[in-house]
Amino acid sequence: MSGGQSDVLADALAAIETWRTARPWARLRVPSAKRAVSVAPRQVYLTTFFETRRVEYAFIAASTCPANPDPRPDPWTLSMDHSRDAKAHDRITLPLKGQLFLVCEICHGSGDARCPKCDGAGKVHDFENREVGCPECSRRGWIACPVCAESGGVFARPTAISEIHCSERMQVDEASELPLDALLELMDEEREGETVYLHESDRIVDLPRQGYRDTASDTALREIVIALGNTPDIPPGSRVLRQRLEVRAVPAWKVTLDDDRDVFVYGVPPRVTPERHLLSTAGKLARLFVTHD
Repeated sequence: MSGGQSDVLADALAAIETWRTARPWARLRVPSAKRAVSVAPRQVYLTTFFETRRVEYAFIAASTCPANPDPRPDPWTLSMDHSRDAKAHDRITLPLKGQLFLVCEICHGSGDARCPKCDGAGKVHDFENREVGCPECSRRGWIACPVCAESGGVFARPTAISEIHCSERMQVDEASELPLDALLELMDEEREGETVYLHESDRIVDLPRQGYRDTASDTALREIVIALGNTPDIPPGSRVLRQRLEVRAVPAWKVTLDDDRDVFVYGVPPRVTPERHLLSTAGKLARLFVTHD
């Protein structure tokens, strides 16, 4: 066995030993094995910082309804620029001049609102379940709109708000030989292993061709980055500010035991699958009474 292969086997056996010592009564010691192969899955994270904008209003009832109501302001036309290193939950609030007239959204300009007690029927049932006239609306089924006081509109003082949010998508490079249960566990968004590549840019829609091995030929990683970058997890109408790509190498090995059975040891802390191959009698008995470790 060459020096490189023996180092890989030693690392794999050390990881199995770390796994064993967490529950030594239930797990078998593996002092030797025939061989080990590094399968090295990668977790790929794309973090997106994005901006949302909206206008909030402070309302007061309008005494008159102008013939031509003013349009609502578009917050994206305003100067509300965040710094390049803005963090999630950063906010800019900009009170706007003027007082807009808006058609009341409760009564849609009619000045009348459906009676909440009888739901517009004009009748209710008393404690003896007899049908009687609604005392709230005097049988009319409607009341004066409580928001606009029957004027059909409201005056609104606008305030523009810009907020920074953060979303993250991840995918595991499935080119490795890891079995499905291990891959699904690594997709649980817990960072494992070490960061082997980190890149930030205004927008990432392809694998940058520098800084990580020969990125031009790393087809598997490039396909993942393109898939994540072209569908960032942001709501419609928002704007991407910057993105961060992080690639983490997860330690993982396929180990062929002395009895020719294969096990995989992976992650931080190490886990083994299928672990039944390395369970002691006590460990196998314990599995009959518990659903998980």
